[in-house]
Amino acid sequence: MRMPRVLVKTSNIDLSTGQITMRQSHLWINNFNELLISACRSNMDIKFIWSGNDAKALVYYITDYVTKSTLAFHDMFALAQQGVKSIEQQRVTHSIDSAIEKSRKLVLRCYNMIASQQEVSGVQVASYLMNYDDHYTTHTFRNLFLISIENYLQGELSKARLQ
Repeated sequence: MRMPRVLVKTSNIDLSTGQITMRQSHLWINNFNELLISACRSNMDIKFIWSGNDAKALVYYITDYVTKSTLAFHDMFALAQQGVKSIEQQRVTHSIDSAIEKSRKLVLRCYNMIASQQEVSGVQVASYLMNYDDHYTTHTFRNLFLISIENYLQGELSKARLQ
């Protein structure tokens, strides 16, 4: 929590780095709002993002937090091993499948073993059940098939050279 805080008499901007330092008049005041914590029922710090470095650090923190796995590697490995064992036990009774089908079943079984042990947040469940989007953009995008365009242009260029 980096308490006690460093006192800063006046707000200032470091012209060489662009870092903005805000006035801090009390050693033990944290950047939080008690009403928001109660309303959201969560641990929440409020921080104004003053500089590009702060924004990058915050984006890194949020991305790392959101994408972190709840299972350790050794736990995932043990679950994948269970999937392999269950496929091997099944192999004795059903040896008709092709190698591709066996591979598909193995990957699917291992994935299901691992995914069944992953924790899912309430927000993820609600978003899925309410059919909310998982991303938002301000623009509409179109696919651009560069190889086809390049082949077409090369063909037209070749035709033009021959004429």
